[in-house]
Amino acid sequence: MLKHRFEGLSLHRFEHLQLMQDVMTFRERWTVDPGSVRPMEVTRFLGEWIVNHTQDMDFQYVRFLKEKGVPVEGLSAKPGLP
Repeated sequence: MLKHRFEGLSLHRFEHLQLMQDVMTFRERWTVDPGSVRPMEVTRFLGEWIVNHTQDMDFQYVRFLKEKGVPVEGLSAKPGLP
């Protein structure tokens, strides 16, 4: 991302930092009261984050690379598209 000067890099990094903060919040809650964190809550949160981040932020990067002419073999700008 840095190499190709992706203009969305700051936001992309922010989303990853926010993810780490959210995971640390789950950990802190669990440390104080293990019963306050339900496994399905964490699983749902992580699953939704991965899907949403991949379909939005990561595919913005793929589109950016394609526009720059950078080979992105095996990747598409949207799932299911060439």
